[in-house]
Amino acid sequence: MQHPAAALAIAVGAVVVLDEDNQGLVPITSHFYQRLPGMPVNLTVVDFLVATVVIGIVFDRARRRARLAVPRAFLPVALLIGGAVLWGMLVGRANAWNSNFAFSEARGVVYLLLVPVLVVNVVDSPAVLKRFVWFAGALAAFKGLEGMLGWLAGRGRPIGPTHLTYYEPLPNAIMMGFLVTVAAAAVARVRMPRWVMTATPLVAGALLLSFRRSFWIAAVVALVIAVLVASGRRGRPVVVLLGALVVVAGYAVVNVGGSAASQNTLVQRATSLSPSSLKGNADDRYRLDEQRNVFEELRRQPIRGIGLGVPWAIRYPLSQHFVDGQYYTHVAAFWWWTKMGILGLLAYVASVVGGAWMAFVLWRQHPDPRGRVIGLGIAASFIGLSVAELTGSFTGVDFRLSMGLAAAWGGLAAAINLIQPVAAIPA
Repeated sequence: MQHPAAALAIAVGAVVVLDEDNQGLVPITSHFYQRLPGMPVNLTVVDFLVATVVIGIVFDRARRRARLAVPRAFLPVALLIGGAVLWGMLVGRANAWNSNFAFSEARGVVYLLLVPVLVVNVVDSPAVLKRFVWFAGALAAFKGLEGMLGWLAGRGRPIGPTHLTYYEPLPNAIMMGFLVTVAAAAVARVRMPRWVMTATPLVAGALLLSFRRSFWIAAVVALVIAVLVASGRRGRPVVVLLGALVVVAGYAVVNVGGSAASQNTLVQRATSLSPSSLKGNADDRYRLDEQRNVFEELRRQPIRGIGLGVPWAIRYPLSQHFVDGQYYTHVAAFWWWTKMGILGLLAYVASVVGGAWMAFVLWRQHPDPRGRVIGLGIAASFIGLSVAELTGSFTGVDFRLSMGLAAAWGGLAAAINLIQPVAAIPA
């Protein structure tokens, strides 16, 4: 509590380093996310780590008689997300919610609001921002090394005759951001540290061997965007090309880029990217059945939604049944829409656009060339992540990715605060 910056680094670092997958390289790390005994709701060690950071920042600011910093660039998005989660709680309670599920669903969304505020109150100088960026890059490099070591050792979740590196979205997303930033730096002719270039092949191998087709496509989209922008190409044709790329990639993800497990090896996994393979995959068929039921739910409640802690109804047959599967939706925008109504859909869209806009501001305005390419890499990666979320709900749903994404938002907002300083709001 006396060192909130270190506490925040421990909280975010632990979430990135310790995987929740009980079939991962080190299955015991999944216990880190288990519900603590004796708690009335699903509280974990992570929640207490975050609470420690909050208390530490409050005492630190009070002791130094400092003002409370706010993520100004992120504030409109935060207000929209806050309104959406409050609406979702009210509607869920009115619809006879499951309070434990409501708390779990709201937790990831609340982290999207809280963590950026924590980051901007810790990252308050160029020196601290530099350490923050270095720490984020080191975490991505570590996941690349860990993933490759696990794959070489034959450890991790099995997939056909081999094993994948990471099934969860957070490590794949952070590795994608690392690679896209390195590519942007190479095209813009900005020199990166030697350790970054050394770690790049490891990170690329770990992302490739995750066998997550949606993240493969997302990474390609992000790389193309970053390369085109970093090359200095401008004009309407480039904008049209980028828009067409996102649309085509979205179609590819929805039709062939599902993240379900497969019995194929790397080559077979890649060559299976065809719409005709959908009906032969039970998990992909389930996604289509799920979407049909979710569409019907949205048709009945397009404005209000069903609320947090409330499952969508099964009105059409499902090819498979999963425990508590009706609380989840494989398209992130639909999850936000069904749970928090039209306000939730607007909040999700605003989070994607707002995050990419903050990163693009960094690309355009940061005085350091490395800072600019980092902004570009993050902006492109945010767009790539939104493409991947057409077959998997991560933002606000997976609380590990939510913490990582919110930390990135906070870092961007802190960088913009330092570039465009104004008076902070009194504590």
